Amino acid sequence: MKIPVFTLLTDPGHGWAKVNKKVLIDLGIAEQISAYSYQRGDFAYLEEDWDLGQFMSAAHAAGIEIKLKQTKNDCF
Repeated sequence: MKIPVFTLLTDPGHGWAKVNKKVLIDLGIAEQISAYSYQRGDFAYLEEDWDLGQFMSAAHAAGIEIKLKQTKNDCF
């Protein structure tokens, strides 16, 4: 099985993982995403302090291993 890779966007003070909203719906956590995360179009940008952890835990519970690819983005 191919391991999905999600982009982790960072600025000097914080980070967000770009995740398709359908993935969140499939994991049953779409309604649990906080106001600290951004949602634009088909994607949610999960903030690293809470929502990204929720996502990682839900993926792990579903038996899905994921990888994060970090990229610097000074202007989010």
